[in-house]
Amino acid sequence: MNNMNAKAFVATVSMIVILVLILCFSSCESEHLAMESNLKNKFIANIAGVDMTFIRLDSHTCQIGTGFAPAVNESSSAITIPAEVKGLRVVRIGELAFANSTDLSQVKCEIVDPIKLPSNAFPQKVMDEVTLRIPRLTWQRYKGSDWNSFNSIVELPYYTQEGVELKIYVQDEEKRLFKVGDGNYPAISDTAINILTLPAEVNGFKLSMIDRYAFKRKHLKGCMIPEGITHIKESAFACSDIENISLPASLAIVDDNVFMDCKNLTNVTLHEGLKSLGQMAFYNCAISDILLPNTLEQLGESCFEMCPLYSVTIPENSITSIPDMCFSFCTKLCFVSLPEGINSLGRLAFEGCFSLHDITLPASLKSIGKGCFQSIDLKTIHSRICEPFLLPAKNVFSDNSYKEAILLVPPTTTPKYHQMDIWNKFTKIIEAE
Repeated sequence: MNNMNAKAFVATVSMIVILVLILCFSSCESEHLAMESNLKNKFIANIAGVDMTFIRLDSHTCQIGTGFAPAVNESSSAITIPAEVKGLRVVRIGELAFANSTDLSQVKCEIVDPIKLPSNAFPQKVMDEVTLRIPRLTWQRYKGSDWNSFNSIVELPYYTQEGVELKIYVQDEEKRLFKVGDGNYPAISDTAINILTLPAEVNGFKLSMIDRYAFKRKHLKGCMIPEGITHIKESAFACSDIENISLPASLAIVDDNVFMDCKNLTNVTLHEGLKSLGQMAFYNCAISDILLPNTLEQLGESCFEMCPLYSVTIPENSITSIPDMCFSFCTKLCFVSLPEGINSLGRLAFEGCFSLHDITLPASLKSIGKGCFQSIDLKTIHSRICEPFLLPAKNVFSDNSYKEAILLVPPTTTPKYHQMDIWNKFTKIIEAE
């Protein structure tokens, strides 16, 4: 019985050994076939002066290295990992790809979405001592990947189509949005630039904002801003040499002082979709004509102060108030259209508009601030106000206006104007349709 058990045991062991040998042979055969396939699809490309081995995986993608030997055999101080080679997208890095590149002092990777990095792809010394340079706006993605094995990772500079280095930063990683400038320092150098074209998209991120001070005090004459941007923050172009600019239809908010003291700025296009212009947004610019869009809901104080505007038409059913000093010292302003819906005119709103001789006050108007028209010699004031309200002070209008201007009022309202303080200082009150 024991002898039979021993024979059975020997037979079982022999069968297991045979099966193991068959499996090993099959595995080796598979590896051999895979190796042969890799070698068949192998090609060499020169990348930034370095010969590098690649394996074609299919008609669209490739791998760096064979997976069992280094992709670079020569000694090199710098390596660039391309995102694409010969029309094939790099989607994989093989084992040992750069294992013998011990003398590296520069490693640049052009791949926007980091791919898997084998732990033995680079010598440990390289990952400890060499800075990995990556595409702009991709730092967070690289830090959350296998590439974090590099102790130092920095983003490469971004250059516009004009060759200008433009400082851009991630605004929202999840939404893949980026901004121009960091909000503290200029986004370009002091070099004189005729036209700067801002990119709509960089490495999968879309431009959404121009941050504070991005082009402040810069020798920039023109700027092409793409669709998609929604916000220009305070002082972005202030005191620059900008001469003309077209703001995109996607733009909703222009903050305070954005174009303040841009004394060469003569031409601005504002599109439907714009909702807000901040304080001193166009203060002391050279704009002679402006068309305010119907979507505009808010004007900031001193928004167009000291601009040589000839005429202003306030859109209907949008803006409800003209803020303090909004158009003050627009000395060439000769026509203003204030639609129904305007309920207040701010302090000094039209102070110093010496060319303005006629004004129509809408029936919706409820208040006029001090000094609103104080230095203007108006000739005709067409008031559609049926219930005249108390004016805050005599200096709402100039002394000459009280003496010489014709105040046209709605039918049957003359007694109300004669009885209301300050309004009754006008010497020529006439009823008109």
